[in-house]
This record gives sequence, structure tokens and C-alpha cells, in this order.
Amino acid sequence: MVETEPAVMAPSSSAAEMIEPHPAQQAIAPLPLETSLGLRRALTWTPPAPITQPEPEDEAQPDDTPPRVLERVAPVYPALARRLAIEGSVTLQLVLDAEGVPQEARVTQSSGRADLDTAAREAALQWRFEPARRGGQPVPSEVKVVIEFRLID
Repeated sequence: MVETEPAVMAPSSSAAEMIEPHPAQQAIAPLPLETSLGLRRALTWTPPAPITQPEPEDEAQPDDTPPRVLERVAPVYPALARRLAIEGSVTLQLVLDAEGVPQEARVTQSSGRADLDTAAREAALQWRFEPARRGGQPVPSEVKVVIEFRLID
């Protein structure tokens, strides 16, 4: 059972007027916990620390640039999807190194078909980018790309 502090009397009030302590001021009593070895331990709860706002990123400088596509490789349209006239689009998040080479391709929005998603990932990993620059120096970055699978008559 959790016990709280007793109600506090207001200095100039009658006994009928009681003030309850604020919930943050209430004591949180340790709860007994029996372990498998028969040892009694106390389980206590500590409120989480307040959430702090992230530090603002450095101001963009004139020589800071995002990555830019230099070479695209078209995905191979999966044969079954082509035969069944299935179309779709895949959104990928590419992780680029400081040379602009994709190191990872994560599907952030699927086409709903594993074969289209896989074809898009395999193609995007072959793309090449002019790397992002910060302070004029190439830096690793991430970029979102959308690959469309559309059949043209």
C-alpha cells in the first residue's frame, strides 16, 4: 500500500478545512518484493527526468549543400509484376557516405509488393550522388527518393 503525507492544516483555518498535499509532494513508499530466493527487496519508482528540447543545429552556411543525384540506375521491373500489370511506388531513405555512395536503403513506404520494394532498393544502392557539404567539406548524409513502377503501353 502506498502511503501519502497527511493533510496539512492551513495556518488560519478551522479543523474542518484541510489542504491535501500536491501530488508531486506525496511520498512514494517502497513496495516490498519477494524474490525467488526468498529475499525481500524494495521496489521504488523514480519519476522520469523532464524532457529537454534538442539544441538547434548550426546555422546553414552559404557553402552547405544537400546531396545531388549524379547517376540513376533504373530498377529492373519484376517479370511477374509486369505480366500481371502491377504498378506501384516505393519510398526509400538512402544513407550516403561522404563520397556520395549509398551505404543503406531503407523502405519507408512500401509499394505493397516485396518484389517491387526489392527491385527499388537494389537499383537505388547503385545510384551515385554528389555528396552533401557542410562548411565546404563532404559529409555523410541521408536523402529520400521515390521510385515509380509504371507500365507504358
